[in-house]
Amino acid sequence: MDAALDLYDEFGNYIGPDLDDGDEDDENMDLGIGGGGMADRGDLDHHDDEPTINNNADQMMDMDAATTSTAIILHEDKQYYPTHAQVYGDDVETMAQFEDAQPLSEPIIAPVVAKAYVHPTLAAHPPTAESLTTTYSRDFLVGLTHHPDLTRTVAVVGHLHHGKSALVDLLVEQTHPHWDWTRAHADRFSDTHPLARSRGMSLKCAPLSLVLPSTSHAGKNQLVHLVDTPGHADFLDEAAAAVRVADGALLVVDVIEGVMSGTRRLIHHLVRSRVPFALCVAKIDRLVLELRLPPRDAYTKLRHVVEEVNSAVAEALGDVSDAPALADAMRVSPDRGNVVFAMADLGAAFSLLQMATMYAKRFSGIDPQRFALRLWGDVAYDSETRRFHRMHHPSTPASLPRSFEHFVLEPIYKLLGVTLGESADTLRAALKSVGVAVKAAELQLDPHPLLRLVVGRFFGGSASGVMDAIAAAIPSAAAGAQQYAHRWLRAPHTPAARARHVAAVDAAAGVADAPLVMQVVKLFPRAPDAAHDPAGATIAYDALARVVAGTARVGAAVAVLGDAYAAAVANAGDLNDQDDEDEDDDDTVAKATITHLALAGGGRYSVPVESAPAGTLVLVRGIDATIVKSATVVAPAVAASRATARALLFPPVTPLAAAVMRVAVEPLVPSDLPKLLAGLRAIARTYPASSTRVHESGEHVLAAPGEMYLDCALHDLRVLFAEIEVKVGDPVAALAEGVVETSAVQVYATSANGKNKLTMLAEPVPSDVVGALDSGEIADGMPARERVRLLTEKYGWDALAARKLWAVGPRESGTSGGGGADVSAATAPANFLVDDTLVTDPAEKKLVAAARDAITRGFAWAARAGPLCDEPVRGVRFRLTAATLAPEPYHRSAGQLIPCARRLVHAAMLVAAPRLLEPIYAVEILAPADALAAVYGALARRRGHVVKDAPKPGTPLACVLAYVPVMDACGLEADIRAVTQGMAFSQAWFDHFAAVPGDPLDRSVVVRPLEPSPPAALARDFMIKTRRRKGLSEDVSVASVVEDEALLAVAREEMGQMRVFG
Repeated sequence: MDAALDLYDEFGNYIGPDLDDGDEDDENMDLGIGGGGMADRGDLDHHDDEPTINNNADQMMDMDAATTSTAIILHEDKQYYPTHAQVYGDDVETMAQFEDAQPLSEPIIAPVVAKAYVHPTLAAHPPTAESLTTTYSRDFLVGLTHHPDLTRTVAVVGHLHHGKSALVDLLVEQTHPHWDWTRAHADRFSDTHPLARSRGMSLKCAPLSLVLPSTSHAGKNQLVHLVDTPGHADFLDEAAAAVRVADGALLVVDVIEGVMSGTRRLIHHLVRSRVPFALCVAKIDRLVLELRLPPRDAYTKLRHVVEEVNSAVAEALGDVSDAPALADAMRVSPDRGNVVFAMADLGAAFSLLQMATMYAKRFSGIDPQRFALRLWGDVAYDSETRRFHRMHHPSTPASLPRSFEHFVLEPIYKLLGVTLGESADTLRAALKSVGVAVKAAELQLDPHPLLRLVVGRFFGGSASGVMDAIAAAIPSAAAGAQQYAHRWLRAPHTPAARARHVAAVDAAAGVADAPLVMQVVKLFPRAPDAAHDPAGATIAYDALARVVAGTARVGAAVAVLGDAYAAAVANAGDLNDQDDEDEDDDDTVAKATITHLALAGGGRYSVPVESAPAGTLVLVRGIDATIVKSATVVAPAVAASRATARALLFPPVTPLAAAVMRVAVEPLVPSDLPKLLAGLRAIARTYPASSTRVHESGEHVLAAPGEMYLDCALHDLRVLFAEIEVKVGDPVAALAEGVVETSAVQVYATSANGKNKLTMLAEPVPSDVVGALDSGEIADGMPARERVRLLTEKYGWDALAARKLWAVGPRESGTSGGGGADVSAATAPANFLVDDTLVTDPAEKKLVAAARDAITRGFAWAARAGPLCDEPVRGVRFRLTAATLAPEPYHRSAGQLIPCARRLVHAAMLVAAPRLLEPIYAVEILAPADALAAVYGALARRRGHVVKDAPKPGTPLACVLAYVPVMDACGLEADIRAVTQGMAFSQAWFDHFAAVPGDPLDRSVVVRPLEPSPPAALARDFMIKTRRRKGLSEDVSVASVVEDEALLAVAREEMGQMRVFG
């Protein structure tokens, strides 16, 4: 073989001796280059491990010799090489890859990669067993769950970048001494989402179970289920979910910025829900290191922050009857023990009781409880006489410092000053005098690590100070069990049903041996586990649940009352007043089995448990199949009793952020549509404030509170859930429709069979009544007498109209995970249907009463999709003024009356000066005073206007509050940062609806492509483009819905707008 190969060079050219023509064929055959081609060359280099190739080649050669020896074979028909199937077999998939068909960075056959629902760095460097070691044993942690008097669930809430996650990190550092804060774990402990690190902010709530020491309660350790929450305005839905499962909240406020918009909104939510909370004044080291305030001014700033929180509490209570008592009960003050001061960046947090205990350990004869009461307020201390005095008393010298300044602030100032400004020897001597030991090598650290080391050792265990404030303000799971249940469960309106409801709740809440009741508020995505999830699942979820009653056990069978069950209960009205036999709920009750229970570890780890008694916050597996947003999980015995199940049914969590910004999504490859739909369902389950729906044109729309929320949801859709490329449309606002005048004429509509005729008027409703409907103050299920009293006394309605109110809303119940209306009440239809017919004949009264349900359903259908561009109708009262109905039931069936009522509602709106309503953002901007001019310019370019401009006390910053339409708000934050060179920071949230400038029916307005419309033409522009996007006809004509030509002529004359009637 070597001799034969020597006849050819490296390019395959023959370089051997000359051959005679007669011997050429024989020579070629000997060398393996004859008619058999490369197949014959295999005989020259035959090995035992390649029998298949050579045998196939021999078979082809023999076949050619036997059957085609005298035939003419074209070149393209010859087979010179064996096929892939002949080489590898028919059961092996083969792939042919051509040049430049795939990037070199991608393998031809990609390896199987498991999904990681955490940051890639965390997935690559999971925590080690040593790093998860805690100051307490896991058995002790699990054992404390069976002591509800030592257990609390606390939601850590606050404005963006006010120090919530830093405070949680401080507690983790206290309880996890071996946690590696370098390399992969250098960032926030609870920020595990893939985007959390790149954004530099929390995006998801993170539950974490810790055992914290306490100075009070006889020094007993207590189990605290913390839930760290995001502070961004778009992600307050996560905070709402955390508050729902919590006994109370820890409100974190930056001492420099004070009470910001997010803080105020959270305070309003806590106060309206009657959720107790403690206050953490964070970043107090900034008063020294940044503002360089003297101790007296620093105390004034701290006191201002505390009083600002109390003012927000009083504002949230409003004019309720027991407002003074509630304001006093929820008042926060350091002398009450419900305020903690934190320097999380320096590793310290303390309460007044902790400071008093530190002094009591150093000086004998001090009672910490009594001493702590004198460390706040107008109490002065005379260091010469060692006596306390009241400030502003005639006998008290004006030069005496307050006790807080002398005992708290001055030691902190001295500690920071000597650490940063003195030599190593002086620092060591000073620290030794206060009992802080520092090694010589530690004194060579950089300033910030050295400062953190010194401050941390001076204050000792900072976790006890946080625990003191929590214990002082928030009841334990045992003490607040019934209060927690009554806070969130919906009570019936009738006295008898209310009494049964209270008895059922009191008998179950907090009782460990009662039937199981759990509330699920959140789903966390994770990779499927073969031990706990069905085979073939591509994604699985951990359900965050609080055990309200009974004990959850692994392997227990449960009934899941999910979103469909809650929607059925809400749509059916006050069903708690009905008997168990009235209706069957089996079609909305799902059966499941708990396969796994665990205490959460902030997304880094979990502690499996076999059982979880009442008051425990756990992660549950095996029950997520039918849960979209939230659910109530009960024992089968509870679900068997319809009255008991509905008495213990927790309503869905109401997001604090309204989904008013929408984008259309579609797969880049049309065949990936099933993957897109599955991804959208996953987005709806993991993002509580999001909603999805499909328009008649087939367009898939994703709605969210803002840009940041949409960006994160689309990232997860592309990378985690659908794993496809997605085309995204331009962001648009969630519009609504309304009227600004009363209908010019009474319009009527007849049914399809001509046997029924309805007449109606439409008129606008004041904004305060619409707000009452949005807040739930006015509801469809409330008692008629109570509703009449509220409408007549508070809102000035006519008593007859209030008594004949047929329907309000309509409100969409449940969620919209796979389609439907938005989940937020702020964007839902808000209207009233009033029976204004004057019927005296008893027979006619019976006919109108019989048709009420069908007319109401037609009203609801029309209100969900208005006549202008199929958007919800808001702020309109529809008055049914006349009804001529057929006496035969089959002539006035629902199929006849519902479409008739829908057309009538639309016609009444179109002759009442209809208007498009657009959502308006309230934008809060924090910026230096010299950057306000640039901020004003950026707002003016986006149809924004400033409503408030005030300086932040004690700082060089100013706070601007402005209103900007959502349609023009895309990119506003980036624009403000650009024009102020990064000195300004903005937050935007939905505030209200406002009429779009212009008349949407004005046909004199010409919408030109690629040209911005003037302000007077915006309504027409929005309507036409929205109808195009939804696949509707471009224009709306009043003549198409007003049936009578004479009535149409009267309407033209009354409205004086001939151009709107086509």
